[in-house]
Amino acid sequence: MDLGKARGLESHLSYRIALKTFTENDSREVLGIPDAAKLPPLPGSGFLKAGGDGLVRFRASYVAAPPPARTLASLSEASTAGAPTAPIEILPFTVAPVITREDLGEEEDVDQNQEVVLAGDEVWADMSEMDIAVAKMKGKGYPAHQVWLPPLETPDTFATLMPDLRPDPELGFVSRAWRESGTLRVPLGTVDLPLEQRRETLVLDLSGAGGNFALVGGPQTGKSTALRTIVQALSLTYTPQEVQFYVMDFGGGTFAGFAGAPHVAGIATRDTEEVRTRMIAEIAAIMDDRERYFRAHGIDSMDTYRRGRLEGRYDDGYGDVFLVIDGWGALRSEFDGLDRTVTTMMSRGLSLGVHLIVSAARWMDIRSEAQDIFGSRLELHTANPKESIVNREGAARIPKGRPGRGIDMVGHEMMIGLPRADDDQNPSTVSQGVTLTVAKIRESLVHGPGPKLRLLPENVTVAEILAQVPDPQILPHGGGDMILGVEESRLGPLLFNTRAESHLYLFGDGKTGKTTFLRSIISEVTRLYTPGEAKILAIDMRRSLLGAIPEEYSLRYLTNHAEAMKQLRELAKFLRTRLPGSDVTAEQIRERTWWSGPEVWILVDDYDLVATSSGNPLMELIDLLPQAADIGLHVIITRRMGGASRAAYEKVLQMMNDLAVTGILLSGNPSEGAIINGVKPKRAVPGRAQVVHRELGVVAAQLANTPPASI
Repeated sequence: MDLGKARGLESHLSYRIALKTFTENDSREVLGIPDAAKLPPLPGSGFLKAGGDGLVRFRASYVAAPPPARTLASLSEASTAGAPTAPIEILPFTVAPVITREDLGEEEDVDQNQEVVLAGDEVWADMSEMDIAVAKMKGKGYPAHQVWLPPLETPDTFATLMPDLRPDPELGFVSRAWRESGTLRVPLGTVDLPLEQRRETLVLDLSGAGGNFALVGGPQTGKSTALRTIVQALSLTYTPQEVQFYVMDFGGGTFAGFAGAPHVAGIATRDTEEVRTRMIAEIAAIMDDRERYFRAHGIDSMDTYRRGRLEGRYDDGYGDVFLVIDGWGALRSEFDGLDRTVTTMMSRGLSLGVHLIVSAARWMDIRSEAQDIFGSRLELHTANPKESIVNREGAARIPKGRPGRGIDMVGHEMMIGLPRADDDQNPSTVSQGVTLTVAKIRESLVHGPGPKLRLLPENVTVAEILAQVPDPQILPHGGGDMILGVEESRLGPLLFNTRAESHLYLFGDGKTGKTTFLRSIISEVTRLYTPGEAKILAIDMRRSLLGAIPEEYSLRYLTNHAEAMKQLRELAKFLRTRLPGSDVTAEQIRERTWWSGPEVWILVDDYDLVATSSGNPLMELIDLLPQAADIGLHVIITRRMGGASRAAYEKVLQMMNDLAVTGILLSGNPSEGAIINGVKPKRAVPGRAQVVHRELGVVAAQLANTPPASI
């Protein structure tokens, strides 16, 4: 070796060995004396210098060649090695003569150099002495400590990460050991600790401030598999009543194997907008309901709720809820503003047991204000390690083309496991492994699957909605909660309180439910009012409502423009007589008792045919719209979607917008632009609506279906 490279190590070298050297100077550099240069030219001859002791001359054994042939002499020498030179025989003490060696005579001479082959010697043929010695020592005694572990190549499965996985009669197919290790602590894979010459389990703790998790990695680095591993780990640790998952799969359908899984409430993809919006609405409703539940039961934290739920004292129908988004960049770029909605919603989620788990191609895909909510982070291989916010040096060490390899929050290299509970470590068959694992969980269920995501029905009647309303409100003098359909957040009735609100307007394409909506209004008027409490005046140029209004409720049924102008002028004149005068008391205003008679419901179908260049009959009522609640006036307008953005500046519709009247958008072409308060229409099934409310914002709903009386 080049001794110059060992400078500075001399004080740390306790043992020095020098074989025969070429020069005396070489010997002095190693031993301090020139003796090694004077050794005989015999292989293995050398000197050993141990610490401060003197030199020990030796000749090393040669073990790199096959051993010499076995002979009788070697066998005899091996059998008597360490034994006395003469055989030992115990004889009784006697005074009689004893036999001596000479009395036995001479033994027959045998060639001691004769080669001998023993049974089993063929196993060691062509092997060196070193190889034979290593083979004989293999498996004997305690193994030596392995300093350099092999690289992380093969991902673990839950058969390794959770060795105690088995069906439990009380909990199902779970790992008892990981349940008892701590709240929401699950294994994900293996962490390599080279400085400590060991490996340990990669553990994800979602119980505290690290309850929201972000994973960043480039294409084909194992992001989707990692998210599935997290979902599977929690599913193998807790029951479907303790954890629920809402999944947005923008990674190419990798979560298809979890469809119908006991712990998974629902899976949304790019082309299932209804599922996606319903998912966000349901999680928001869970958080609002849980906040009220905590306040009503005096629960101060999620930890208190978890303990009480295990003891049977608390249960709001859900456990820890996880929103899993595979592809945050797609959420941000393809669905305008949805990432901000999720971020705002999840900023208070951990205190209510609602967690966010996302994957992204790079940290830049996650807005800076959103990055702060993620207390747990992992990184896989990325194109630019300098963008790492975990550990740039560690990110640069992640090998390319190794899915699942990455770094943890400390910067240690790790390998994320596969989402399966069998022994197959082949990543190409992970889908089959997921299916088998989900089937095992389902077969071992004790208390059934968890709650599932409910979607808005595509067809619902008022009678079906009323069956879900325990005590529908009807005011003493008519009116109350009018049922328009089913709202999205809790799938409860969409109500229109006739005393708090007076008007409605609706836009929609043809065959999307405009006239059906008016038939539902007529049905609700007849349910909430007696014929003496309400009258209906319909302006229907296409005669779509012909026969829909009961005769005892009908005030007028107008089908031409001139007649409509005349009747609305007379009605406006009559309604002005109901305006409160200066002599009306505060009690009369509150009870609305200074006038008597029925409330007037004006239903206008196809408003684009009513408001024409020759005049608009509703202009006669425009000054009465702000005081409609005082005089018992209700105006319900439907219009086709085409040209709605321009029609919104028409005076009557502009007045309704100024009064913050609830607007409804049915299916329409998004290219029409913003129609009501910046909300654009979108394609949907008939009756599916966006309700723009002054207090609730935009609420998705399915309007009630009231077919014509003849059907």
